[in-house]
Amino acid sequence: MVFTFSLFKNDIDNFSNEDYYKNNENFTDFFCFLDFYKDIINDDNKKPVFIQSTKNKKNNNSNQQNSKGYKYFKINREQEDKKGWCIKNFIKDDEKNIVFIKTTLNKISDETYEVISNELLNEIYKMDYDESIFEILTHEIINKCIYEYKYRKLYINLCSKIWNDIDFHKKIFFIEKDETDKYFYVNKNTGENSNKLFNSIESLYEHIFVNNNFKKYFVNNLKNIIYGFDNKYFITDELTEEEVSKKKKYYLGIFDIVNVLFVEKYISVDIINILIIKLLHLNDTFEMIQSLEYEALYNIVKLMNNTVFNFSYYGIFYKEIINYCKQIIESNNLSKRNLFFLSEIIELLNKFITYDNIQNSKKTWSNTDNKKIVKDNFKNNNFKACKEIINKSNDNDIINSLLLFIIEQKNISSDTIKFLNELNVKDVEKEFYILCNNINDILLDIPNANIKFIKLFNELNITKKNNILLMLENITDDDYSDDE
Repeated sequence: MVFTFSLFKNDIDNFSNEDYYKNNENFTDFFCFLDFYKDIINDDNKKPVFIQSTKNKKNNNSNQQNSKGYKYFKINREQEDKKGWCIKNFIKDDEKNIVFIKTTLNKISDETYEVISNELLNEIYKMDYDESIFEILTHEIINKCIYEYKYRKLYINLCSKIWNDIDFHKKIFFIEKDETDKYFYVNKNTGENSNKLFNSIESLYEHIFVNNNFKKYFVNNLKNIIYGFDNKYFITDELTEEEVSKKKKYYLGIFDIVNVLFVEKYISVDIINILIIKLLHLNDTFEMIQSLEYEALYNIVKLMNNTVFNFSYYGIFYKEIINYCKQIIESNNLSKRNLFFLSEIIELLNKFITYDNIQNSKKTWSNTDNKKIVKDNFKNNNFKACKEIINKSNDNDIINSLLLFIIEQKNISSDTIKFLNELNVKDVEKEFYILCNNINDILLDIPNANIKFIKLFNELNITKKNNILLMLENITDDDYSDDE
């Protein structure tokens, strides 16, 4: 075939762009997209999604255009269709809650804390939420504690405000009543029913408050994060300086949150000691201690020295930690930075193990024998000997152990009440409240312990009542029974 100019011109004249595109596979998806995009534009003109046509709308009244001197005019929003598009039509509740919580936390400062924290709780009450609210609050508060460390204590105090609020916990589950007029709760996500039945809705709420408390979730979340740090976390070869700095800030920030929880008396010193063991890999000798771990340990010990907590009970434990740190210094070629941290840790811990503290520590450990002696004398109604040992040992833990032993008895005699009233009232009151705080665990071993606590409390020379006692009064006999 001979190609001529006339033939070429004829092909050009008869060429159809549309037929060519439609018969070409490469353009099939393109035309589908164009049709779809045209539909979007048409819908958008009616109910705006992508463009801001609700702000400025073209005026078809030429007289008004001429009189105002401009082509577009501001519409009156009161006249707009109330059923028109709005953000809540496509954003999930969880996402809205996250936005609200995040923006509210941003407003917290020393001056605004009381107002903003109350505002946050009041707005949360209006939400329809389940246990997922724990995850949202925990994530956002942890991030604020790490990256807005100036107000770290305020954020932790906000946590306390939440986990002490029983009304906040009431809406986590659906509440139902069975055919026998007993109450149970239902998981909003899974639809699973509680394995306990409750005689009153108040006792059900108390059960939820104790067993599904935000504090448990928050502290366990921190624990899971800390135990999730492995050697892979410290690999930074392929990271930029900014990424390395961010990982370091997050790691140290998590431990600082635990420090604040301890300083504010929301967790016990036992958790701090567990972290010391973990950071020194005393329970895992196969992994090398990282520089960040030395720094985190240094921050913990430094903060311990700035508290009024009496660490003498743990003097022997800290002596062992000091000896182990000395072994690390002697057997490893440490960097100057790590050597500084270890040296400071040793010096700070030494303040806990002076001669007096060690003696107190040994004395405290020996009080285990005193507990047994006091119980034996109590069984024989030798209250005078019990009182002498308690006064001489000056250890409230003996009172704690004795109160628990008394609760275990079927009956509480008038002689027992008289004996307890002869002890230091403040010491008895303090240990009584400590036991009440652990009522959930005690009830597992001693049925109706709450009733016995209330009876004992009312007989003692204690005039104060707090939220813990009120909680005990609301727990009924069947709350911790095996009824299904």
